[in-house]
Amino acid sequence: MDQQRPQVGYLSQLAIILGLTGFFLVAGAAALALITKLMHIPLSQLSEATSANGKTLGILNTALSVFIFLGPAIAFAWIVGRRPLGYLGLTTGINAWQAGLVVILTIAAMFLGGALTTLTLKIPLSSEWLAAAKKYEDQYQDMVMAMAQMKNTKDLLLVFVVLACAPAIFEELFFRGMIQQFLVNWSKKPFISILVTSIIFSAVHLSYFGFLPRLALGMVLGYIFYYTKSIWLNILLHLVNNGYIVMALYIASRQGKLQEAIASDSEALPLYVGVIALALICVLFVILRRVTPRRTDSPTGLSFPLKPIFND
Repeated sequence: MDQQRPQVGYLSQLAIILGLTGFFLVAGAAALALITKLMHIPLSQLSEATSANGKTLGILNTALSVFIFLGPAIAFAWIVGRRPLGYLGLTTGINAWQAGLVVILTIAAMFLGGALTTLTLKIPLSSEWLAAAKKYEDQYQDMVMAMAQMKNTKDLLLVFVVLACAPAIFEELFFRGMIQQFLVNWSKKPFISILVTSIIFSAVHLSYFGFLPRLALGMVLGYIFYYTKSIWLNILLHLVNNGYIVMALYIASRQGKLQEAIASDSEALPLYVGVIALALICVLFVILRRVTPRRTDSPTGLSFPLKPIFND
C-alpha cells in the first residue's frame, strides 16, 4: 500500500470528526441530565453556580469534558490511525530541554495574552454587543468563583484536577491531537491548519474578551505539537498555564479576595509588552526546533518533513 495515502479518505475523516463530536455531545448531555436526576439536582439550580454546588458543578463539568473532548479524539484516532496512540502524540517522548522551553513559552504566552486583552478593549463594539459580552463574562466569572472556593489542600487538589488537569489533557487531545492533526495532514498547510484550530479552540470558550489571548495560546500550542509531535508538551504548557491561575485563586481564596482575583484574571498589559513577548516566543521556537529530534514520519504513518513557520 502507498505510504502516502491515508487508510481513510480525508472527506470521510471530516465526516467522522463531525459525527463523533455530535454523538459524544448528545451522549454527554444525556449523561449529565441522568446524573443530575439521580442526584436530585435540577439543572436550573445547578446553572446558578452558587458556592453550595460549586464542587458538584466542577465534577460534572469535568465528566462532560470526557464526553465532548476525550471521547471523539480517542474514537477518531482508533478509526483512522494505524497507531492510535501515536496519532494523538502520546507515544512521542520529550527531553528536558523541550520541557524547560515550554515552561518559558508559557510565561511569554501569558504576557502576550495580557497585551492582546488591551488590544481587545480597543476594538470598537456596539453598546448592545458589549453589554452581551460583559453579561456572559460575568456569568463565567460567577461559575469559576463557585468552583474555585478553596479552604484547604483537599479543595485545592480537587480544583486543580477540575480546572487545570482535565482541560489540559482533554482539550489538547481533541484540538491538537485530532483536529489540527487532521487539518495538517489534509491541507499540507501548517499555518492555516494551526490558525483554524486555534480559532475553533478559542471560540468554544465563548468569551469575547478572552478570544484573542486564547487564540494566541492556541497558536503557540499548535506549533509546539507540529514541531515536536508530542502531545505531552502541549499538556505541560496547558497545565502550567491553568495551574498558575488555580494557585493564584487558591491564595486569593484563603485571603478572602477570590472575587477580586477572578475579576483581574485577564488583566490588560501594555501593547509593547506583547511585542516583546511575541519576539521571545519566536526565538524560543527556533531553539525548540533545534533541540527536537527530526522526525521523518508522522504518527499516522505518512511521511513529510517539518516545515518552517509560515512556509506554506
